[in-house]
Amino acid sequence: MRKKAICVIIILTIAVLILAAPVVADYWMSLQEILGDTRLDNRLKYNSPRQIRVETPKRYISKVHIYHGEKSDKGKGTFLTSIDIYPLESWYINNIYVDAVRLNPDGSPSGTIRPSREASKNFDPETGEIYWNVGFGNIDVDDNIDIEIRVYDYRKDMVQKLYVRFAEGEKITAPKESMESNAERGYKYTLHDLIADPNLFNELLKWYTLDEIKLRFKY
Repeated sequence: MRKKAICVIIILTIAVLILAAPVVADYWMSLQEILGDTRLDNRLKYNSPRQIRVETPKRYISKVHIYHGEKSDKGKGTFLTSIDIYPLESWYINNIYVDAVRLNPDGSPSGTIRPSREASKNFDPETGEIYWNVGFGNIDVDDNIDIEIRVYDYRKDMVQKLYVRFAEGEKITAPKESMESNAERGYKYTLHDLIADPNLFNELLKWYTLDEIKLRFKY
């Protein structure tokens, strides 16, 4: 009987200790939120820069190649554009839609130059690459225009939206190393890395908005 009573006391003691222990949880903040956070210094009391992990969305497009050609007929020029979109994971992509848009200074679309059209899926037998292609006619390459690319997966969900300048040439649209969360790999970069390496921070800003770059805090 005494043994049973002792066991009950031990169990109750453990339960009290568990309930009294502080609960540690994670929460995410974007860089955009952090820039306006008046409590940032207080958060850093409990989260050192090397403990704050960095995460960015997964990317599905590796590069975009834009070609322009001008054809003239009796003094009237016709501008033709062909755009090749190369994926990182072609098997995951079901559709790609492309718009020609004009952007505001903050990066938000201000108007549509050409409405959405679906790119066609192609296979290059020489390189073995799968890519998507779409074309436009009579768009002024000197105008302030960007290409909006929306990527949809096999569930018909949009998994990525990105913008590339309409100017001719190849645009690398994804960093060499992905930074999305992965339970097996973990997180490669921390807030300390962004502070100590300005090149890394500038590189991230080429591919991601401040809202897309997330930092993990504990509380």
